[in-house]
Amino acid sequence: MKKAMVLISLLALLLVTISGCSSPKSEFTSALQKVAANKQYTADVTMKVDYLSNNLAEQLNVEPIGDLTKAKLDYSLSYDANSKRSLEKINFFFGDQYDLKFETLTDLENGRIYVPVNVIYDTDSSLQNLFTDQMNQVLNTVLTDNKDLKDKYLDFYEAMQNITNKTIDQESVKMQAKSMNELQKQSGIVIYDFLNTLDDSRFKTDKDGQVTIELTKKDFTELVDQLTNDWSQDEALINLIAGNNEISKKEAEKEWRTAKKNLLDHFKTIENDPEQTLTAKLTMKPDVDKGFSSLKIKIDYQNQRTQQSFGVTTDITMEDFQKIPELPNKDQVVTKKELDKAISDGLKVYLSE
Repeated sequence: MKKAMVLISLLALLLVTISGCSSPKSEFTSALQKVAANKQYTADVTMKVDYLSNNLAEQLNVEPIGDLTKAKLDYSLSYDANSKRSLEKINFFFGDQYDLKFETLTDLENGRIYVPVNVIYDTDSSLQNLFTDQMNQVLNTVLTDNKDLKDKYLDFYEAMQNITNKTIDQESVKMQAKSMNELQKQSGIVIYDFLNTLDDSRFKTDKDGQVTIELTKKDFTELVDQLTNDWSQDEALINLIAGNNEISKKEAEKEWRTAKKNLLDHFKTIENDPEQTLTAKLTMKPDVDKGFSSLKIKIDYQNQRTQQSFGVTTDITMEDFQKIPELPNKDQVVTKKELDKAISDGLKVYLSE
């Protein structure tokens, strides 16, 4: 009896020890799973171009923007599944030349997007360098003569209807929002499953507790193949293409087949060409509560034959949840009459020149 009790105790101790241990791979994938399951979170994302060869910059036609290595994109997302709304803030810094800021408040239930008008009033003066004198005069007149709108919100789709004089189907907007949400969930599952198929030995933990994994160009091909196959099995992507391009589902399916083939061919070409290299190094700091506190993604591409190259670093930081403002009520949204007046004020200045 005593021997049996000792055996049971040892077995229990062994199980506790095993369950208390986790591999770098399980830490990494579990952290991603926890982040995806969070009902509320705030994430700050910073993206920067580390280097970009001149010939690739010319091919991408970035000359109007300038040297991208001096630019930085900051993106903040607060998401609340319980209240069904999200807040996005975008800051685009371009060296000492200009600073572009934008903000949106989204109703996740129906896909409606609200833009606070004060963002336009708070636009950095350096952005005037991007416009002609005439356009700056138009903008200044509209802002000066419509200050009563400063504390209101623009309903993005209503505003687009007024500006383009084209009706936007609200049911289509709602369907697109639903399709986008489904697509994001599907993609997250595919990425999680893909990482789980990688060999455990490829995940490393450093002395600071950070877990790293480096993806190869073969990994890119396999991941893109899995993602595109998954997207093809559901109508979410087709609905998005059809809605955005205002085409039928049949036409959208044709466009997607072509796009899918071109995308896969592109990554297969890179994979099979010894002169081209493509890697992505992921460095994560796991967090018990948030899933991870930080995730760095460093992508590098080199083509020895064409001398084309680029490097991009994306830093994701999970912050403490920042409360999202309430959705605006009817009185807080710019009306058609108010928007028409603002447009009319601008047209008068424009046509008088």
